[in-house]
Amino acid sequence: TPEQAQKRAAVVIFVSSVLLDIPFAVKSQKPTTNATPAQRIM
Repeated sequence: TPEQAQKRAAVVIFVSSVLLDIPFAVKSQKPTTNATPAQRIM
C-alpha cells in the first residue's frame, strides 16, 4: 500500500542519515551540541 511505501522510505532515509552521521561524529569527537537531527532522535 502507499502507506507502507511511505513508512519504508522514511525508515530508509532515517537509517541512511544515521549511517552518514556516524563517520562525522567519530572524526569530530565533539559533544552533541552540533548534533544532526538524526543524532538528536537517538
